[in-house]
Amino acid sequence: MIRSFGKYFSSTRPVYDGKRNMYTREPLPIGREKMEFEVTLPGDSAVERQFTVTVKWAGQVSLSTLEDAMEGRVRQVPFEAVQAMDVILRHLPSLKWVNILCSDIDPRRNFTIFFLI
Repeated sequence: MIRSFGKYFSSTRPVYDGKRNMYTREPLPIGREKMEFEVTLPGDSAVERQFTVTVKWAGQVSLSTLEDAMEGRVRQVPFEAVQAMDVILRHLPSLKWVNILCSDIDPRRNFTIFFLI
């Protein structure tokens, strides 16, 4: 989507949490309007998969509130800032390696994870 719609994403590199949220450093040039993009992805079979991706402004995350919490100036850690930083820091590794989320692991079952370096 980023390559196909470069006029909207060329000045920023968005990161996506895999569910609903996309974070960018700068506002997208769509303002606060909702924008729909038709995206075609190659599938496992001969049939391509088509999606409609809707992007709209949801809000702004201030990382200064996270800094305030880390410095002890505020007591409550801002969830939105922590979530945004988590997505940002996981983005590059997720492009190179398979992501295993802790919430997907059933603690009642035995499992082995192999890490290759």
